Amino acid sequence: RVMATSVSAPCPCTATFADDAQTPRRYVALSAAQMNRPLSITAAPSTALRDPTAPADYLILAPAGLLAATAPLADHRGAQGLAVRAIDLQAIYDEFGDGRPHPEAIRAFIAHALAAWPRPAPAYVLLVGDGTYDPLGYLGAPPADSAPAYLRLVDPRLGETASDNRLASAWDSPLPHVMIGRLPAATPADVAAMVAKILTFESAPVDAAWRGQATLVADNAYAANGAPDAGGNFWQKADAAAALLAGRGVAAERLYYNPCDAGVEPACALPYATFDAAPPLSAALAEAWQAGRRFVIYTGHGSPTAWAGAPTLLTTDAAAVLETAPPPVVLEMSCYTGFYHFPLRPALAEVLLRTAGSGAVATWSSSGQSVARGHDLLLAGFLDAALSEPAPTLGAAILA
Repeated sequence: RVMATSVSAPCPCTATFADDAQTPRRYVALSAAQMNRPLSITAAPSTALRDPTAPADYLILAPAGLLAATAPLADHRGAQGLAVRAIDLQAIYDEFGDGRPHPEAIRAFIAHALAAWPRPAPAYVLLVGDGTYDPLGYLGAPPADSAPAYLRLVDPRLGETASDNRLASAWDSPLPHVMIGRLPAATPADVAAMVAKILTFESAPVDAAWRGQATLVADNAYAANGAPDAGGNFWQKADAAAALLAGRGVAAERLYYNPCDAGVEPACALPYATFDAAPPLSAALAEAWQAGRRFVIYTGHGSPTAWAGAPTLLTTDAAAVLETAPPPVVLEMSCYTGFYHFPLRPALAEVLLRTAGSGAVATWSSSGQSVARGHDLLLAGFLDAALSEPAPTLGAAILA
């Protein structure tokens, strides 16, 4: 705290002051001429974001550099009967954030749209653009076209991590009031690749064989010495999902990692074939992926770049071995695979989404460390809703 200031007179003069800091501090003194001044000030154009004349069902929020690439998706949603509005994020920053590119401006806009826009209120929000926990670029230049990550204390172990849901959780509710998702694109080409996969997936015949098939991948429940995994019994969690799928007429293929000898731990004697090493499991996964699946579901440990400690799927695999049309919905009941806001490399979920013509059409994955004991409940609720008739959107299934 600066205190006891005084200025000698007449000027040229000196200024003296004291502070109450416990350690030495350095101060910089500048004349008015030395201070930075804006090169220009221009009024922001009117956007009518506070009081639009017509309602909107589906909001696309993107930086200007990525907005045009979303046009095919906007047209597709419009053809489905939704009122679509595509909005430049800068307009939201200007109207709700004093011009600053901050996620709180996006949250304020969504809350305002839900409360004050013409009825019916928006039901879907699509964010377009990568995000980072380092928006000031201390670790490297941030994405030129981005949609900021909303960092909140939501992870029981990691603490603060990205939570796009909280952008749509108005009035301090922990749950979103709209269906919200993100295309974590860094370039217009990324957007085009993701949109093309969405259109291919949604336009495929309803009786396509792959719609009745799923592959479940599970990390080991026991170590080679028979010790149980601290994260839980991933085989049992995957088995529960397989039973739910089978009950809805979806063939569930199991690909489980099992390095444990049943002679050491009897629980390792499973009634179906398993894999005692990662390479053959990865090869079987690639074969299943290429054959076409509606869902690929992983249960187990994860990192930003891989499934499992003995990696069964890496970011480098997405383009090399996972080509299929259309790519599946990938459900990752794991840690970190959706850590899209890491500034130094893309997360596995991002790579699966960005890869043109392969990878995944959509992913549901954790942006933090998370815990396994809730994943089985999330997965069961999602599958129960997603496989109901009439089939809901993925966003509706997540919120079911």
